[in-house]
Amino acid sequence: MTTTGSTEPGDVSVRRGAGRTARGLWIAATSAMLAAMLGAWLGWQLADDLPTAGEMRSLVEVVAPGAAVAEVTRADQISGFEYAEDEPSSAIVAGSDEYGAGYVEVAFAENVGIPMAPVAQRLRAAGWRVGDWSDTELTAAHGGWRVQVYDDWGPATVRVERAEPITALLLTALSGAAGAWLGWILARRVRISLGVLGTVGFVMLLPNTLAGALAVVGDVVEAFGTGLVPLPWEFMWIILWRPLTLLGLLLVGAWLVQAFIDRPRSPE
Repeated sequence: MTTTGSTEPGDVSVRRGAGRTARGLWIAATSAMLAAMLGAWLGWQLADDLPTAGEMRSLVEVVAPGAAVAEVTRADQISGFEYAEDEPSSAIVAGSDEYGAGYVEVAFAENVGIPMAPVAQRLRAAGWRVGDWSDTELTAAHGGWRVQVYDDWGPATVRVERAEPITALLLTALSGAAGAWLGWILARRVRISLGVLGTVGFVMLLPNTLAGALAVVGDVVEAFGTGLVPLPWEFMWIILWRPLTLLGLLLVGAWLVQAFIDRPRSPE
């Protein structure tokens, strides 16, 4: 006779198996993104240099012939704080709104207007691959550079950033796959539950995982486009999100240590 409301052993086994699989996928996705970020960072170290002052003057002359330039700003690093000398040391832990890709930016005088249709024609004639453009913005690609021309509010600007090298895309994919595999193996071998440490730690890492995944998708899309390329590791440097990510890593590390301590030992 079957008792109403009772749980069959097979149902419990299925639920436990589904729970272990969900945990494994969560851990694998987190480790995949962390590894992909590292691979992307390594690959980006092979990116081309930003344009020299002379090359930038030539580009500006193509975009707005004879226009008066008010200011030129450049940050030659692959990525980092825009004003590194002004950033407090606490930004390494607290994060910063001034972290991003290296660039060269030219700001024109206030009275300079840039109609985008002629700019697109001149850039194409100069060998640039021009993407979709509007009345206020245009993007184009040429070799190892991406350019954004912007004229909406404030002074019109021309900004050049690096294009993503193919090595960065390859290392992102390979590192992400390796990270997913290692995460899955780890999840299957760790016998303890996530508990408070693991659950809170992986939840804290979830925004970084999602933002990094969106950046990787954006990188793949922009490999065939003309826009500025997002950096997969940039999110984890943003103010407020960085301490959350670092604390998540610390808690996951503590959970792994606990799992190692509590692992079953072979009888002597």
